[in-house]
Amino acid sequence: MGRFSTGLMVGLLAASAFALPAEAAITKLSARSALVLDEAGRVVFERHADAKLPPASTTKVLTVLVALENANLDDIVTISRKAAAAEPSKIGVKPGETYTVRELCYAALMKSANDACVALAEHIAGSESRFAELMTRKARSLGAVDSHFANSNGLPCPNHYTTAKDLALILNAALQNPMFAKIATTTDASLLWPGHHAPHRVKTHNKLLTQYAYPVLGKTGYTLAARHCYVGKTQSEHPVTVVLMGSRRLWPEAKELLDLATKSPATRIEAGGGRSHGGQSAALTY
Repeated sequence: MGRFSTGLMVGLLAASAFALPAEAAITKLSARSALVLDEAGRVVFERHADAKLPPASTTKVLTVLVALENANLDDIVTISRKAAAAEPSKIGVKPGETYTVRELCYAALMKSANDACVALAEHIAGSESRFAELMTRKARSLGAVDSHFANSNGLPCPNHYTTAKDLALILNAALQNPMFAKIATTTDASLLWPGHHAPHRVKTHNKLLTQYAYPVLGKTGYTLAARHCYVGKTQSEHPVTVVLMGSRRLWPEAKELLDLATKSPATRIEAGGGRSHGGQSAALTY
C-alpha cells in the first residue's frame, strides 16, 4: 500500500479532532451515506460511512484501475456478443469490432459505458466473474475490506457492495495512476480508429470537473436501487475527497459538502467562488 493510501487509512480509522457533528453541520442531506476527508485523510464530515451499499457506476473507478494495472494500453480487444449486449449505458460497441484498452478505459470512466467494462473484463480475465474477483482482491489490498464486487459495471447485484470509506480509498489509489488521472481530467474525447470500429465521442458525466471552484476528479453512478452516487477529489493545493451514496440531490449535496470542507478548520483550502474552468479534450486516433 502506498504512503498516501496508508495515511488515508490511518485518517479513516482515527477519530479526527476536527470532525464536525454530522447533524449540526448539514441537516437536510438526502444521501444514505456521505464522507468528506481532508488531504491527510482526516474526517471533516461523516454519515454512515461504514454502511455497505450498492455503488452503481462508481464501481468503474476500480474497473478502470484494475484494467490499467493488468493490460497494456495498446492491447487490442475484440468485442464479444455479451459485451455488445450490455445495457443500459453504453457506447454501442458491436460484436467483432476491435478497440484498444485505452479507448475502452476512456469510454468506461467518462461515458460510464457498461459495454466497454464487460469488454475489458473479458479481455483481461476471460470472463466478467473472474474479473470481479480481481476487483475484490485489489480493493482489499488497498484496505477497502468492506467491499465485494460481482461485476465490472455496478449494475444491481446482491453481492455487489461497498462503503463510502472504501470508495475514498479506491479513488485515492486510482488517482495515483497517471493514466487514470489523465482520463479523469478529460471533459470529452473522440475515439477514432477507421476500419476497426465506428467513431465515438464520449463526454464526462462528472459535472464537478468544470462546475466547481476547483476541478473535482471522480465518477458518478446511478441505479434505482443505489440512487445517485459520487466519489471525487479536488485538484487543488490541499485536496479534499468527497463521497455520497444514495443521494436524491447529488450535485447540490456534493457542492455543499465540498463547501463545508473548504470552510472547516480541518482543511486549509481557500473557499472558491464557484467559477467555471476547463478540463481537457482528447482525440484518440490511430
